Amino acid sequence: MAQNKPQTSSETSGTDDHPRCPHCDRLMYVVKRSQHPGAGAGYELQTFACLCGESFERRIDKAGHSQ
Repeated sequence: MAQNKPQTSSETSGTDDHPRCPHCDRLMYVVKRSQHPGAGAGYELQTFACLCGESFERRIDKAGHSQ
């Protein structure tokens, strides 16, 4: 019988995501999280950065879905 593991806040907010850098293919990490300025409290703006200097931002909802 499989047990359901409760989701942690990092699993639901997408902070455990490590996309590949489009420039060098290394794993990128979240370096900044804030409330999305235009979308309100239901959305978060995440900034990912790579050691090579590449970065990008994405908007996610509270369930961790990229917008």
